[in-house]
Amino acid sequence: YDFVSLGAHIGAVRYQAVVGSLLDDTLMSGVDANIPPKFITLHDVTIDVSSAFEFGFTDMVIYSKRYELAYLNPFSFLKTVEASLMDRDNGILGVHARWHIAPGFEVRGQGLVDDIVASKIGTGYWSNKFAWQFGGMWAGAFGVNDLDWSAEWIRVEPYTYSHFSPDNRFSTSQTLLGAQIGPNAMSYWTALRWKPSERWLAALEAQYIERGENVYDST
Repeated sequence: YDFVSLGAHIGAVRYQAVVGSLLDDTLMSGVDANIPPKFITLHDVTIDVSSAFEFGFTDMVIYSKRYELAYLNPFSFLKTVEASLMDRDNGILGVHARWHIAPGFEVRGQGLVDDIVASKIGTGYWSNKFAWQFGGMWAGAFGVNDLDWSAEWIRVEPYTYSHFSPDNRFSTSQTLLGAQIGPNAMSYWTALRWKPSERWLAALEAQYIERGENVYDST
Protein backbone atom coordinates (compact mmCIF):
# COMPACT_ATOMS: atom_id res chain seq x y z
CA TYR A 1 0.00 0.00 0.00
CA ASP A 2 1.06 3.62 -0.48
CA PHE A 3 2.28 5.54 2.55
CA VAL A 4 4.14 8.61 3.75
CA SER A 5 6.74 8.23 6.49
CA LEU A 6 8.43 10.72 8.81
CA GLY A 7 11.45 9.55 10.79
CA ALA A 8 14.01 10.89 13.24
CA HIS A 9 17.07 9.44 15.02
CA ILE A 10 18.37 11.37 18.00
CA GLY A 11 20.98 9.68 20.13
CA ALA A 12 19.60 6.39 21.39
CA VAL A 13 16.03 7.16 20.28
CA ARG A 14 14.53 6.36 16.89
CA TYR A 15 11.06 7.58 15.96
CA GLN A 16 8.85 6.93 12.95
CA ALA A 17 5.38 8.10 11.97
CA VAL A 18 3.54 6.53 9.01
CA VAL A 19 0.27 7.39 7.29
CA GLY A 20 -0.88 4.90 4.65
CA SER A 21 -3.77 4.35 2.28
CA LEU A 22 -5.40 0.90 2.38
CA LEU A 23 -8.07 -0.85 0.35
CA ASP A 24 -11.34 -2.06 1.80
CA ASP A 25 -11.95 -5.83 1.85
CA THR A 26 -14.32 -5.88 -1.07
CA LEU A 27 -14.73 -8.11 -4.11
CA MET A 28 -16.01 -5.21 -6.18
CA SER A 29 -13.93 -3.63 -8.93
CA GLY A 30 -14.36 -1.37 -11.92
CA VAL A 31 -15.62 2.17 -12.35
CA ASP A 32 -18.94 1.42 -10.65
CA ALA A 33 -17.39 -0.12 -7.51
CA ASN A 34 -18.29 1.70 -4.30
CA ILE A 35 -15.09 1.26 -2.27
CA PRO A 36 -14.89 3.45 0.87
CA PRO A 37 -11.54 5.07 1.75
CA LYS A 38 -9.48 3.27 4.39
CA PHE A 39 -6.31 4.44 6.14
CA ILE A 40 -3.70 3.41 8.69
CA THR A 41 -1.65 5.69 10.94
CA LEU A 42 1.29 4.30 12.92
CA HIS A 43 3.72 5.78 15.43
CA ASP A 44 6.74 3.86 16.71
CA VAL A 45 9.50 4.84 19.12
CA THR A 46 12.51 2.57 19.70
CA ILE A 47 15.13 3.15 22.39
CA ASP A 48 18.61 1.63 22.36
CA VAL A 49 18.86 0.93 26.08
CA SER A 50 22.38 -0.38 25.51
CA SER A 51 24.49 -1.61 22.60
CA ALA A 52 22.93 -5.04 23.11
CA PHE A 53 19.32 -4.26 24.02
CA GLU A 54 16.54 -2.22 22.41
CA PHE A 55 12.93 -1.69 23.37
CA GLY A 56 10.10 -0.06 21.48
CA PHE A 57 6.47 0.99 21.68
CA THR A 58 4.00 1.22 18.79
CA ASP A 59 0.52 2.65 18.55
CA MET A 60 -1.58 2.51 15.40
CA VAL A 61 -5.12 3.01 14.24
CA ILE A 62 -7.15 1.95 11.22
CA TYR A 63 -10.08 4.09 10.17
CA SER A 64 -12.37 4.23 7.14
CA LYS A 65 -15.18 6.02 5.30
CA ARG A 66 -13.68 9.47 5.99
CA TYR A 67 -10.54 11.57 6.05
CA GLU A 68 -9.42 12.46 9.57
CA LEU A 69 -7.01 15.34 10.17
CA ALA A 70 -6.60 14.44 13.84
CA TYR A 71 -4.60 11.34 12.93
CA LEU A 72 -2.08 13.33 10.88
CA ASN A 73 -0.32 14.76 13.96
CA PRO A 74 2.92 12.72 14.06
CA PHE A 75 3.47 13.33 17.78
CA SER A 76 0.05 12.40 19.17
CA PHE A 77 -0.91 9.31 21.17
CA LEU A 78 -3.31 7.66 18.75
CA LYS A 79 -5.34 5.77 21.35
CA THR A 80 -6.22 9.07 23.01
CA VAL A 81 -7.10 10.62 19.65
CA GLU A 82 -9.33 7.63 18.87
CA ALA A 83 -11.18 8.08 22.16
CA SER A 84 -11.70 11.79 21.43
CA LEU A 85 -13.30 10.82 18.11
CA MET A 86 -15.96 8.70 19.83
CA ASP A 87 -14.15 5.31 19.62
CA ARG A 88 -15.21 4.58 16.06
CA ASP A 89 -11.89 3.22 14.86
CA ASN A 90 -9.61 0.21 15.38
CA GLY A 91 -6.78 1.19 17.74
CA ILE A 92 -3.87 -1.20 18.34
CA LEU A 93 -0.97 -0.98 20.82
CA GLY A 94 2.26 -2.94 20.61
CA VAL A 95 5.65 -3.41 22.24
CA HIS A 96 8.79 -4.97 20.81
CA ALA A 97 12.29 -5.81 22.08
CA ARG A 98 15.54 -7.24 20.77
CA TRP A 99 18.45 -8.48 22.91
CA HIS A 100 21.90 -9.62 21.78
CA ILE A 101 22.57 -11.92 24.70
CA ALA A 102 26.02 -13.01 23.55
CA PRO A 103 28.07 -12.87 20.36
CA GLY A 104 26.08 -14.69 17.66
CA PHE A 105 22.98 -15.14 19.83
CA GLU A 106 19.90 -12.92 19.73
CA VAL A 107 16.37 -13.13 21.16
CA ARG A 108 13.44 -10.94 20.19
CA GLY A 109 9.78 -10.57 20.98
CA GLN A 110 6.74 -8.43 20.48
CA GLY A 111 3.23 -8.17 21.83
CA LEU A 112 0.05 -6.63 20.49
CA VAL A 113 -3.14 -5.46 22.17
CA ASP A 114 -6.17 -4.86 19.96
CA ASP A 115 -9.06 -2.68 21.24
CA ILE A 116 -8.28 -3.08 24.93
CA VAL A 117 -10.99 -2.33 27.50
CA ALA A 118 -9.10 -1.90 30.78
CA SER A 119 -12.10 -2.66 33.01
CA LYS A 120 -12.56 -6.03 31.28
CA ILE A 121 -8.97 -7.31 31.58
CA GLY A 122 -8.94 -10.86 32.96
CA THR A 123 -12.65 -11.49 32.33
CA GLY A 124 -12.34 -13.16 28.93
CA TYR A 125 -14.17 -10.29 27.28
CA TRP A 126 -14.05 -10.82 23.51
CA SER A 127 -12.93 -7.28 22.70
CA ASN A 128 -9.65 -7.64 24.62
CA LYS A 129 -7.54 -9.28 21.92
CA PHE A 130 -3.85 -10.14 22.21
CA ALA A 131 -1.03 -11.53 20.08
CA TRP A 132 2.54 -12.51 21.02
CA GLN A 133 5.65 -13.40 19.10
CA PHE A 134 8.92 -14.68 20.57
CA GLY A 135 11.96 -15.90 18.68
CA GLY A 136 15.69 -16.15 18.51
CA MET A 137 18.66 -16.64 16.21
CA TRP A 138 21.96 -18.45 16.78
CA ALA A 139 24.77 -17.66 14.36
CA GLY A 140 27.49 -20.29 14.13
CA ALA A 141 25.08 -22.80 15.66
CA PHE A 142 26.50 -25.94 17.25
CA GLY A 143 30.01 -24.66 16.53
CA VAL A 144 29.54 -24.93 12.75
CA ASN A 145 30.78 -21.93 10.80
CA ASP A 146 28.21 -20.21 8.57
CA LEU A 147 25.32 -22.21 10.10
CA ASP A 148 22.43 -20.12 11.43
CA TRP A 149 19.54 -21.52 13.45
CA SER A 150 16.33 -19.53 13.97
CA ALA A 151 13.16 -20.38 15.89
CA GLU A 152 9.91 -18.54 16.53
CA TRP A 153 6.63 -18.97 18.42
CA ILE A 154 3.48 -16.97 17.63
CA ARG A 155 0.14 -16.94 19.44
CA VAL A 156 -2.84 -14.89 18.18
CA GLU A 157 -5.96 -14.81 20.33
CA PRO A 158 -9.48 -15.17 18.84
CA TYR A 159 -10.94 -12.08 17.13
CA THR A 160 -7.57 -10.27 17.01
CA TYR A 161 -7.33 -7.83 14.06
CA SER A 162 -11.15 -7.76 13.79
CA HIS A 163 -13.48 -4.86 14.59
CA PHE A 164 -17.19 -4.28 15.13
CA SER A 165 -17.03 -2.28 11.89
CA PRO A 166 -15.80 -4.70 9.18
CA ASP A 167 -14.31 -1.78 7.24
CA ASN A 168 -11.82 -1.22 10.10
CA ARG A 169 -10.34 -4.71 10.11
CA PHE A 170 -6.53 -4.94 10.22
CA SER A 171 -6.26 -5.78 6.54
CA THR A 172 -6.07 -4.34 3.06
CA SER A 173 -7.73 -5.78 -0.04
CA GLN A 174 -8.47 -9.04 1.87
CA THR A 175 -4.82 -9.39 2.94
CA LEU A 176 -4.13 -9.53 6.69
CA LEU A 177 -1.59 -6.95 7.86
CA GLY A 178 -0.66 -8.88 11.01
CA ALA A 179 0.64 -12.41 11.64
CA GLN A 180 -0.29 -14.46 8.60
CA ILE A 181 -1.50 -17.42 10.67
CA GLY A 182 -4.59 -15.33 11.45
CA PRO A 183 -6.55 -15.06 14.71
CA ASN A 184 -7.27 -18.00 17.02
CA ALA A 185 -4.04 -19.71 15.99
CA MET A 186 -0.58 -20.66 17.23
CA SER A 187 2.57 -21.30 15.21
CA TYR A 188 5.91 -23.01 15.86
CA TRP A 189 8.60 -22.27 13.27
CA THR A 190 12.28 -23.14 12.92
CA ALA A 191 14.88 -22.90 10.20
CA LEU A 192 18.49 -23.87 9.57
CA ARG A 193 20.56 -21.95 7.02
CA TRP A 194 24.06 -23.02 5.98
CA LYS A 195 26.20 -21.05 3.53
CA PRO A 196 29.53 -22.87 3.14
CA SER A 197 30.64 -20.64 0.26
CA GLU A 198 29.54 -17.71 -1.87
CA ARG A 199 28.06 -20.10 -4.43
CA TRP A 200 26.28 -22.61 -2.19
CA LEU A 201 23.41 -22.20 0.23
CA ALA A 202 21.42 -24.93 1.98
CA ALA A 203 18.27 -24.22 4.00
CA LEU A 204 15.82 -26.35 5.96
CA GLU A 205 12.59 -24.89 7.32
CA ALA A 206 9.66 -26.34 9.28
CA GLN A 207 6.44 -24.88 10.66
CA TYR A 208 3.57 -26.30 12.66
CA ILE A 209 0.31 -24.32 12.96
CA GLU A 210 -2.63 -24.96 15.28
CA ARG A 211 -5.94 -23.26 14.52
CA GLY A 212 -9.17 -23.10 16.49
CA GLU A 213 -12.53 -24.06 15.05
CA ASN A 214 -13.77 -20.45 15.32
CA VAL A 215 -17.18 -21.55 16.50
CA TYR A 216 -19.43 -18.58 17.24
CA ASP A 217 -21.40 -18.80 20.47
CA SER A 218 -24.33 -16.38 20.36
CA THR A 219 -24.82 -16.64 24.13
